[in-house]
Amino acid sequence: SVIAHDPIGRVAIDITNLKANTNYLLNYDLYTSTVATRGHNEGKMTVRIRIEWNSERGPIFAALKNPIPKQQFVNFEKSFDFHTAYFACHGRDDVNKFDLDILTSYVEELLEYKNVHYHIDIKYVVLHIILWRGHYPIKFRDFVFRQKTVLIPLHSIYFFLACACLVENCNYLPSFILFTIAWLFLAMLEFRKKHPSPWSDSKSYLELFSCIITGKSVAQTIETDENIHEVEEYNKQIRERVEKRQRLSARDEKQQAYFEGLATKGGTALDTEVIEFNPLKPILFPVQQYLALTLRALRKIKAIVVWDDSYEAFWITTICIALGAIFLSVPWNFLIYWTLKIAVWTLLGPWMKLVDIFYYRNLENTPKDQQYKGSRMNWRKQWSKRVAQATEARIMNENALKLRDIRKVVFGKHALCVPRSKDARHIDRPLTSSSAQPCEGSCNINIIEKIQGQELHGVIIPTR
Repeated sequence: SVIAHDPIGRVAIDITNLKANTNYLLNYDLYTSTVATRGHNEGKMTVRIRIEWNSERGPIFAALKNPIPKQQFVNFEKSFDFHTAYFACHGRDDVNKFDLDILTSYVEELLEYKNVHYHIDIKYVVLHIILWRGHYPIKFRDFVFRQKTVLIPLHSIYFFLACACLVENCNYLPSFILFTIAWLFLAMLEFRKKHPSPWSDSKSYLELFSCIITGKSVAQTIETDENIHEVEEYNKQIRERVEKRQRLSARDEKQQAYFEGLATKGGTALDTEVIEFNPLKPILFPVQQYLALTLRALRKIKAIVVWDDSYEAFWITTICIALGAIFLSVPWNFLIYWTLKIAVWTLLGPWMKLVDIFYYRNLENTPKDQQYKGSRMNWRKQWSKRVAQATEARIMNENALKLRDIRKVVFGKHALCVPRSKDARHIDRPLTSSSAQPCEGSCNINIIEKIQGQELHGVIIPTR
């Protein structure tokens, strides 16, 4: 039986791509694990959200100033409250303890990155560019006022012009690399926007740029079950494509194993029975921890590349475009040629023999007492530098321990580390039954009471 606050399921609501001045009624599937492969859900949850910004420039520039947020902790007095909050933040799995199921799920997730070509048809992308296949629709009216649509091959146009300019002038190589990075990000944004579900959409580059200029965004309207048939057909095509490539990959692996078996025919295969993995904990637990760090980095990179972290992706694209435009005027051939020429004629010529005679020979012929005195002075400088570094590290450690103890006394002895980035394996997206409507009338919120948080400031006596 379920009693009050028993964990049933959890969901992580991403507000990055939600728009201000919009009432969202969101439905989510509930799951208990954040690392295991998802199967049957544990239920559903409905939540109403509305976001208000004084200016939407704030979150966009915050992503540029502080791409990695500060680590935050929340303390609890009761152990039950701590476990409830931990389940809400991290799910049922304790990734800080050795668990063979967690290790297996890490390996499965790592193999998913290896098989990313199941979801992106590389051959189709290459042919799409080389064969000048149109993708960007432009609508116009002909002579009899009939509406026509023409697909413009923007990717092919860019790639042709960029490569042609690069072939003619190698000075454009740094700009070519930067522009290509920005082009790939914009292509990923275009690929994402082709998804028929509005809940899988992301803020566009022009929309974010407009938010920087005006500080506002346009409210969003999404009807319940919008494009549901197109979404089902799109997901069906994706599943069929992935299953087809998995079958082809399994067939190739089977053939490879068959030929390898022929090559090693006559050998002896040993059947090993796994009894218990716990004795291997000293070996496997560090592997689990390294895999966790690696996967967190891969998840962050994936979130930026596919525009789940649209603010970071926007700034990377913008910076690449700006630097690429600046580097167009830099004479790289001239700089590289004269830098290498000066280096060669300065450091590799026969006059370096004079440097050896008048400088290094004198150092080698220095009396031993002077060498000892000089080496001792160098040793004292290095020792002083290391002592200063050790003192600074000790003070920082003492301040951290003091702050931790003060937090335990003031807020509770159970400390929970709050996730500070999108490092979960699965991204929770609203179901098609969700909806969004613009705010009607005044959207001003009357704040009656402000509840203070647990962030402390100061060194000797921290204050709230």
